[in-house]
Amino acid sequence: MARPSKGFVALICGALFLGLFAAACHVITKGEEPNLIPNPGFVLDSDKDGVPDGWEMGSSKVKDIALSKFSVVEPKGYKHRFLKVVGGEDLAGFWWCRVKGIEPYRDYLLEFDVIKGPSTGREYPRVELFGHARTLDQIGLVGRAQHVRLKFSSEKNRGETIFRFVNDTPRAYHLGRPVLRPMKPKEYRLKVDPRPVRYYEKKRLAYFPVGALGGWKDSLEELGDAGFNCAVVPPDTGIIQRAHQVGLNAAIRLPQAAGLGKFLKSLKRGRFLMHKGDFFILDLRPEMRGVTPKELAGVRSSLARLFPESFTLTSLLRPRFVEEFRDSSDAFLMEVERGEVPASLLSDKVEMASILVSESRVYALVDLTSSPLERARGSAFLALAHGASGIFFRMEEGKSPSPEIKGLVFRIEDLKEWLSLPSQRSERPLVTITSRFLTDARGWPAVHTCLKREGDRWLIIAANGVNQPTRALLENLPEGLDYLRDLETGARVPLRDGKAMLSLGPYDARFLTGPARAEEQPGS
Repeated sequence: MARPSKGFVALICGALFLGLFAAACHVITKGEEPNLIPNPGFVLDSDKDGVPDGWEMGSSKVKDIALSKFSVVEPKGYKHRFLKVVGGEDLAGFWWCRVKGIEPYRDYLLEFDVIKGPSTGREYPRVELFGHARTLDQIGLVGRAQHVRLKFSSEKNRGETIFRFVNDTPRAYHLGRPVLRPMKPKEYRLKVDPRPVRYYEKKRLAYFPVGALGGWKDSLEELGDAGFNCAVVPPDTGIIQRAHQVGLNAAIRLPQAAGLGKFLKSLKRGRFLMHKGDFFILDLRPEMRGVTPKELAGVRSSLARLFPESFTLTSLLRPRFVEEFRDSSDAFLMEVERGEVPASLLSDKVEMASILVSESRVYALVDLTSSPLERARGSAFLALAHGASGIFFRMEEGKSPSPEIKGLVFRIEDLKEWLSLPSQRSERPLVTITSRFLTDARGWPAVHTCLKREGDRWLIIAANGVNQPTRALLENLPEGLDYLRDLETGARVPLRDGKAMLSLGPYDARFLTGPARAEEQPGS
């Protein structure tokens, strides 16, 4: 058989090169951002020292103490490598790398896999980026990889920054396939696989819940007097009936996984009756307790058989798991860990969860037990500006709602019919910050806005996420307006060239709409 000529080989190589170049161009055309993490597969190791190129590990030479241990492994069942670290007494248990190409004041998406070794305690690693640390307390599975997606703001960082995977615990943790890239509008919507709309995608409560978790001593009437329309109560027939008697809907908080089977058996015996506005809260935090989507779906199915019209709400800490559990719950209650400070943390989770499922399936829980009321108020208003379909407040057990809490609840309750309107997503921003307080502590915009609209009814929410007075210029407003009206005060907000200047107090909000039809008539 004749050997191919050199010209023919060159032609074939050239065709392959052009094919690869075309494929690369195709990726670029799709708008794929490059991964900024160097050597993310941990394969390249030019000097054969066991440390992947572009990466470094913590080091310590302190005598007579347990040192951190490092290795690059390919666990059984996986076809890619992981960085393994077991923390020691030297507090040097971390892998790190330099990340280049960072742009200031931009949102970045960090994705990676984590494997947790055998552990019985609440010991978690953390990741550090742009000077901020995130504890990975959502890792609940042992010996299996869990995928994590985190949103970071680069704030003032420019050019180069440090990424670290830190494990100070004596347990083994593995990091795999890290990816860091700039986020684009509607980023998360593109990541969700298209699926048929199931019946529960359309399910929602017939009202906008403003609920209380705790905050009553001997009488549920205190919550009704404070403006709440529902209360989180235990599955106790007497307490549920008392809530109904004072005009409150019951958000029935189910037991943890250990006591759930016994509770379901008691339901079959008909121990209490559900009212139309009642619903269940599954407070399992499944992403932390290792509850699988299939197990949670089984609980939901059992409830649906007993109460065909029932509505279930599952509490989560991380929006990433909304996608994983989307078929296991009717809606999701997003919350933050106690002690997490910026007001924009909760709204960020609400927004990402709303894109992963739908806005009607996302609620927000504001913690009043560990945050000053002022910052909690900011969290609540920001969550509303990001489309939360209901809001709950965790209050101290055994304490009645304070006058300040009552004032906040009544403000939200008075707007419940407007807040039920769907949000309009737009590429054009509604607000330009004009004061010197442009961003919060994480680099998020100081003022968050949304337009909620249905037919000829619409509402603009402008919420201030910082603890300083801020001025903002509203623009890209609905056409044909002479002024806006403040729903709470009734005052007119004048427009100039179709724009309106707003002044917002610390962690406060404005709720604005257009003039009523009667006001639009000449001579009115």
